[in-house]
Amino acid sequence: MQILALPVGHFEANCYLVWEQAAAMVIDPGGQPDAILAALGGRGLSVAHILLTHAHFDHFLAVPALHEATGAPVWLHSLDVDGIRLNRKSSPFSMPGFTPPADLRTLEDGSVIKAGDLAMAVRHTPGHSPGSCCFVCQNAIFSGDTLFDGDIGRVDLPGGSARAMRRTMEAIAGWTGGYDVYPGHGGSTTLSREQRRNPYLQPPYDYNL
Repeated sequence: MQILALPVGHFEANCYLVWEQAAAMVIDPGGQPDAILAALGGRGLSVAHILLTHAHFDHFLAVPALHEATGAPVWLHSLDVDGIRLNRKSSPFSMPGFTPPADLRTLEDGSVIKAGDLAMAVRHTPGHSPGSCCFVCQNAIFSGDTLFDGDIGRVDLPGGSARAMRRTMEAIAGWTGGYDVYPGHGGSTTLSREQRRNPYLQPPYDYNL
């Protein structure tokens, strides 16, 4: 499995290209669709699926262009579907003129999305948003805005929940395996490092706003 991180958009959200041979998945195309398509084309990759860890605009703004160019279905947890479909000017996560793709499919905890030899398993990790997910493939976890290097995602945004995040952190603290972690912003880390050093993965798994 090969992984390429592309920080895109004003918030430099990490868009990940994940592939084996020519079959690829794109995770969180948050902006700069031309750059994403150029990276795919330069490697001769065919996009099988577009996956969203959650429905905040800095992770999905390039979805319409990427979907139109590739025809790949777009996957999102069912609890975040309203977040990508609604166009409310009062919400910082809604963008005027954004039209979600018609082929929007829903994920649930335990879903597995396949492309060639790749199998991306879904773990529902609410807190940053109701439908936030981590995607697990081989030795990699794509954690979106749930888990960062030394930190975790905000819970004071629309749809965020400190209570849900505490439950998620307690669950992640118990995950096992030698995983590399690829977050939605910033550099990569490892699961074992975060379990040892991240203060939010220690009891009482608290997050103070």
